Amino acid sequence: MPPLTSRQNPKIRHLRRLCSDAAYRRETGLFIADGEKCLREAIVRATAIEELVTQGEMPEYSGYAQTVVTPELLEYISPLKTAREVLFVGKTPAPQEKIDAGARYVILDGIQDSGNVGTIIRTGIAFGLCKFLLTPGCAELFSPKTIRASMGTVFSTEYLHVTADILSQAKAEGLRIAGAALYPGAKKPRASELVRGGYCVAFGAEGRGLTAEVAALCDEFVKIPISGAESLNVAVAAGIILYEMQK
Repeated sequence: MPPLTSRQNPKIRHLRRLCSDAAYRRETGLFIADGEKCLREAIVRATAIEELVTQGEMPEYSGYAQTVVTPELLEYISPLKTAREVLFVGKTPAPQEKIDAGARYVILDGIQDSGNVGTIIRTGIAFGLCKFLLTPGCAELFSPKTIRASMGTVFSTEYLHVTADILSQAKAEGLRIAGAALYPGAKKPRASELVRGGYCVAFGAEGRGLTAEVAALCDEFVKIPISGAESLNVAVAAGIILYEMQK
């Protein structure tokens, strides 16, 4: 099959829009991601793959539909400045229906940076924490950048978009939350019954921290003692606290 060559091809326009338009991704229920590493993760996690977009047919993935394009078109479509060897399109995994008040969750409270969200997800998965709750304003979970930052581990997540009211209802059913914040009285992670007991922990956006609505729902707060800087990157802080949780 000869490669596609025109930017005006409907298929190319569709792929390009998937890369750049979050509303279009929501409308179609599809995501697009780059790189064979993320592709392998998606396949292992039984993510529904619609098609691969490549510069040449890949026999090792013969079970999947493949669209061959010129190198120039792959560069044009790709969300990266330098395109990788393959892009792939899949169906966005569905969220959970409700919070399990007895489970352990990582709460991402309005974290807007896709790189931080993806890194926290990758770290959580590494430590056996695969359940995530996202409050309004959080970066898109299945954007190309988040998927890349997670190295494909996002396909292992169980996730739910929540509001403060939904969290409040879950708390009434037994959910307990530790908030990561530099508040007076905040404990070191090792001194926290909630963190060491494996309950939920909430992380807020850099600069702003936890929203007032989520902070009001926290049973206690935890902080990482530091010196020489005012604060840590939220993904770095999450890595330290999530490590303590899995211990």
